[in-house]
Amino acid sequence: MRNISFHHRTFLRYAFLIFILLAVIVTIFIAYIRSLLLERAEEGVVQSLHNVSSQLDAMIREMNILSSQVATSRELHQYLTNAVQFDPGRGNYFDEYKEEADYVRKILLAANTPKLLARRIMVFTANQSYISSGYVGEEARAVKAAYAEQPWIGDVLQLPSRNFMLPTRLDPWLSDEATVPVVSFVRPILATYTSNELLGAVEVQQPYSMLETIVQPVADARISASIYDADGNLVYPYGEQKHSTTGEKEVVFSLRSDFSGWTVVLAQPAAQYKSLLHEIQRFIYAAVLFFFAVSLAAIYGLSYNLNAPIRNLRSYIKRISIDNLSLQLNTKSNNDEIVLLHEAFGQMLDRLDQSINEAMLAKNSEMQANVMALQAQMNPHFLYNTLMAISAAGQELNSSKIVSMCSELSAMLRYAANYQNTNVRLKEELAFAENYLKLVKWRYEERFTYEISIDPDMREALVPKLILQPLLENCFAHGFRSVRPPWCIRLTGVQKDQRWEIKIRDNGMGFSEEAIGKLERMSEQLEVSLKSGGPYPLPQGIGALSLHNIWIRLKLLYGEEGFLRAENTSKDGTVVTIGGKSVSSEEGGGTA
Repeated sequence: MRNISFHHRTFLRYAFLIFILLAVIVTIFIAYIRSLLLERAEEGVVQSLHNVSSQLDAMIREMNILSSQVATSRELHQYLTNAVQFDPGRGNYFDEYKEEADYVRKILLAANTPKLLARRIMVFTANQSYISSGYVGEEARAVKAAYAEQPWIGDVLQLPSRNFMLPTRLDPWLSDEATVPVVSFVRPILATYTSNELLGAVEVQQPYSMLETIVQPVADARISASIYDADGNLVYPYGEQKHSTTGEKEVVFSLRSDFSGWTVVLAQPAAQYKSLLHEIQRFIYAAVLFFFAVSLAAIYGLSYNLNAPIRNLRSYIKRISIDNLSLQLNTKSNNDEIVLLHEAFGQMLDRLDQSINEAMLAKNSEMQANVMALQAQMNPHFLYNTLMAISAAGQELNSSKIVSMCSELSAMLRYAANYQNTNVRLKEELAFAENYLKLVKWRYEERFTYEISIDPDMREALVPKLILQPLLENCFAHGFRSVRPPWCIRLTGVQKDQRWEIKIRDNGMGFSEEAIGKLERMSEQLEVSLKSGGPYPLPQGIGALSLHNIWIRLKLLYGEEGFLRAENTSKDGTVVTIGGKSVSSEEGGGTA
């Protein structure tokens, strides 16, 4: 932005403001259009739902009436009373008594006229006597199999007080070669005029094609339809276990009939709702782009005229030098802000000399402050002598704990304060890390345990200084922060194929997915920075600073061979792995 002129910055700001304003207006308008389109589409689908549901109710009501007429026929009761008493071993009662069969068929035909309202009306008894009327007959072999295999026949004969609306199934009274899908209404027949005993049942069948005739006017390539009975069984489409989808997001509408209990479901892909909306959006975007282009041209011209006095002032300022601070500007301008700017510029020139003197005084003050800061620094020898005094006091008190702690801390301070060596042998780094763990162990006692297992062959490897202790400290600063003790840290190392690798495991809370993602992105950015020689990105997140520092030093020493990985274990906890090429002091150029 610094290389962009004030005129262009003004133009970009106003252009951005208009863009945001137009984006908000377009978003609100499109949301309103979308809501309106969805409302209109929903009204049409809901109307289709009511039409399908009302036709289904009419079909079921007609089947109910037919079954009721047959079940309450006095003449039919007389013939069924004889059929119930018939010996089932002799076969079908109505096959043997043809005359009575003809009378029963007339009763069924009379109920099914003036036109054939049902595909078939079937009357059957518990002792496997049966008779039907309609434009399809039945097959004796299929009827015998139906008594043995169709559970609903036993249900209706065992529950004489209940009517059944059966879902879509193959016609049980025909063989497999001739059967077709049907829906049925089944009603028990009771001897209501005499003993009120169960005489049999009547089934009113309608072809599955009647459901297709009802549903297909609303179900097309855009809308899929499903029908479920009161028990949740899929009635339509036949042969599927549930409503089939295309895998696309759908808008689903459903309506349950209070009369039949059947539920009609209509589903339409959401993309079809959006097609018209997309056309409207394209028109709106075209209009907005045109308006935006015109606005940009107007803003550009306006900003150019407004910034003309600024450009003139800039040309005068370029003439100012240390030898010519009294250059007079042309203040003939109708822009009051420009006149004020000129006056302020003159005052700036008047105070320039004073500002230079103040800057020199400030520089002297800064130097004095640095001297004082250096004088205030603590001599490391004083700190060592103090630790030795504390250790001596511990010996006098017979406190081996104090003596050990002072010795370990003193060793750590000597190691950390030695700035001459940037790379050290791994055994020195391990000793420093173990001193740190011992100090932590003194603090937490039995609440903390640690284990160190390092391959002896790798102890002479050259490593960057201070790469283990920061990782161990991260375990306490972050890993154990919200985890109750006991805590445990395992530090293991192996060497293979001239490469060393160290793993630091803890039983803490582990990294979050977000933290691991940030560490991976940080590694990628550091790779780019190392290859390009550019600045390193500022680390962010849990433990990112120490990981950032260690990763860079590993790469600087080992190049592509150096690495650092952080991951969660299969159980609770985290494992951080570092490694590199096994380099000796001679190969690495010494430790200095």
